[in-house]
Amino acid sequence: MMYPSQLPPVAQSARSSIVPPNINRPDVVSSSLTSTSQLSLDSIKSYPIAQQQTSSNPNFQAAPIISNNFSNISPEDKYIKAKHNLLLKYPKLLHNTHFMDLICKDPHLALVFSENESLLDQFMQPNEQCMDMATGRIKGQSSAVEQVDDSSVKKRLEKEKEKRELEQEKMDNIAKMQARLEQELGKISEMKKERIKQEELAQRELKDKEQMLEQMTEIFGQQIPPLVIKQGLELCAWEINTAIERFSSLIPTLHKISFEGRQVLAFNKIRAIDLNFNTNYKTIKISIAKKEMQKQQSPNPYLKGLIQKKGAGTGQLFIKLKEGIQEKNLTQMEHFVWRYGDRVDSKVSALKKVPWWSYGVKKSDKNYEQRQDKSVDFFEFDSDQNFQIEMFYQECLQGLNNKFGDRYRIAGDQNLVQTGNIYEIWGMSQDPTTWFEQNMSFKNAPQRRLRRVLKDVQDQGDSQFGVRAFVISSIEEEKGDSENIFDLINIENDDEEEVKEGEIDHIRSIVTVEGSEEEILKLKQKVNEYSQNPRNFISFVDFEGTAAPDFLEALKKEAIKRYQINDLVVAAGQLKIIGFNCEQARRFSKKALMLRAKYTQRLIYPKHWQNVENIENDPILLRPVTQKQELNQVQNEFLKSMPGIIVVKIERIQNAKLWQKFHMESSMIEKKLQSKEAVNIRYLFHGTSQTPPSAIYQSEQGFNLCYANDGMWGRANYFAAKAFYSITYSHVLPDGNFQMFYARVILGKCKALAPDKTLREPPFIDGSTTVRYDSVQGFTRDTDVFMVYSNAKAYPEYLITYKLDQPPIPK
Repeated sequence: MMYPSQLPPVAQSARSSIVPPNINRPDVVSSSLTSTSQLSLDSIKSYPIAQQQTSSNPNFQAAPIISNNFSNISPEDKYIKAKHNLLLKYPKLLHNTHFMDLICKDPHLALVFSENESLLDQFMQPNEQCMDMATGRIKGQSSAVEQVDDSSVKKRLEKEKEKRELEQEKMDNIAKMQARLEQELGKISEMKKERIKQEELAQRELKDKEQMLEQMTEIFGQQIPPLVIKQGLELCAWEINTAIERFSSLIPTLHKISFEGRQVLAFNKIRAIDLNFNTNYKTIKISIAKKEMQKQQSPNPYLKGLIQKKGAGTGQLFIKLKEGIQEKNLTQMEHFVWRYGDRVDSKVSALKKVPWWSYGVKKSDKNYEQRQDKSVDFFEFDSDQNFQIEMFYQECLQGLNNKFGDRYRIAGDQNLVQTGNIYEIWGMSQDPTTWFEQNMSFKNAPQRRLRRVLKDVQDQGDSQFGVRAFVISSIEEEKGDSENIFDLINIENDDEEEVKEGEIDHIRSIVTVEGSEEEILKLKQKVNEYSQNPRNFISFVDFEGTAAPDFLEALKKEAIKRYQINDLVVAAGQLKIIGFNCEQARRFSKKALMLRAKYTQRLIYPKHWQNVENIENDPILLRPVTQKQELNQVQNEFLKSMPGIIVVKIERIQNAKLWQKFHMESSMIEKKLQSKEAVNIRYLFHGTSQTPPSAIYQSEQGFNLCYANDGMWGRANYFAAKAFYSITYSHVLPDGNFQMFYARVILGKCKALAPDKTLREPPFIDGSTTVRYDSVQGFTRDTDVFMVYSNAKAYPEYLITYKLDQPPIPK
């Protein structure tokens, strides 16, 4: 309940203008109205009219009156004030009980009578003369009074009644407003409580959400990013069971793929060159298993009927063509049996058969009439292609490296000669009728169906399985010819190879990669594409220079024949091997070079070198020059342009590896220029400045262009005809002495040029766009200078240590 003091000022004003201040106060009403009946006779007598009546009528009973003490009555209460004024003006009214009852019951009448005093006439008489309520007239009223217009009084009363009703309506409205205000305050209070409740609930919900997010992140965080987990919870309205179902469906199904052999090489290379590999393949996990090495079938199962001999001292069996028979003379069947017989599935070879693949042809095709079996519309692949397809087919059957549906590229061959075309082979199942091939070298080339049959190996008379063209090789270990050296080499069980740090052993390991389907398919495609391009597979062999060009040519042919590599070339003192089986060819070539170095008699060290029998194991590289002729020759050449110089000592450098590279380079230039004299080897001087000479003669590269500066003729190894030129580049020893090299340099075909700092290699020979000069000649500071742009073209043969007796004067 709102008290009047709590109402708005307007409402209080309205209420005070309608309701008397004391209308709701029983104590005031009783004291000012009701208690008038209890006034003492003395107070009544205080009025003159009362005194007269009481004195003239001893039986007169005083009517209740209101005390004239109005000091405690608010002047704003117009009803009480009007009543007070009437009684003061007309004391007779005090004696009319009927009048007093009226104005006590309805205080508003006091105001009505005050404004219409003519109405008081009827109350000026005592009670017995009061209005007859039945007739509406005062008893004993005079005719003048009776003539009062009752209708006007009635109208006035009605108006006053309407006025009172309006005022009452206002009071009711105020009360309603008060109740409504109280109701609104109650609502505000309830809203405040509800808001506090909602805030507490929101805090609890936030805490629950944080706990749920933490829980879901712990469960799914490794497969799903935290932001995706939060978004998923919001989409699921933070309902944990729904969220778990959703996240479980979002976790990608893990797929696996295995890589083996050259696919491992491709995988290693992709990981090495792709700087964003971990970012591009976030989900994959790599596991490595040791591959169970298959024992090589020995001997060739198709040659069981031969009496097979072992190579001397090797414990290995070797098969070679009979003398006078070349590989091109073999039939496709003979070639396959000879080259790949030991790789055929043992179940097939036991049937005295070999697998053979062919592709569909039409009558419009050029080779239709040349098909081997006229009863079918298929043309057989040659021996090498047949082997590649069969190996791919077997891998798909076993699930190693490849699976059904994968595409595999093979090099096109015809009559054992590569055509340069690339074909894609694929099949959807072990049923060969689901296999196809397509020539990728031509756009929109048709897909052709494949066919696989098992062909009988015919006996040709000498022995079983058509071995007329074969004999067992007898090995003569002491000979150094390339043919026998190659026959001695077997790398199938080679355990000597070391795996580079960070790489996976592609020979002994199977790599299994597990991850999302998208990333696995992406990686698989990339590995397959990389592994199907032979130019992506390159290996190097440090070339020691122990073999002549003829031997290298034979090595190249043998590596191509054995491992189907694309190329083998000599580059920057190394053998560069390109092709799918470059790693096997590298190990084969490395062993071939080692055997060649062991058996060949062609490698001749300089005659004046010491202890050449054990030079490869001799740790002593520097040997003092003691032979007089050798010493005088070097010293005299050194002092020609440097009088006043004292030679402290001259040492010979015997580094077998550097010499072998130099010797090999000399042989290559001799072959190139078709003349030994054209190799043009000269002794020239070279200073190393701040680089210690030992950093050159103890290294495997010797003079190294990697550390060369750009000089007047570009970036090259510079040598001078006069020692005086190199004195400014001499190396200073801690004891104050100086050192410089007297080196052998292969100049070959030399081109004299003006200074050109942009040079990085000699220019092309006049009229050629492929063959370059071997060196460049210049002239500066009164001497000829020579520049070579290959490390192998110079050998640091002598190290001269000297000191200055007096400043040198150039001659």
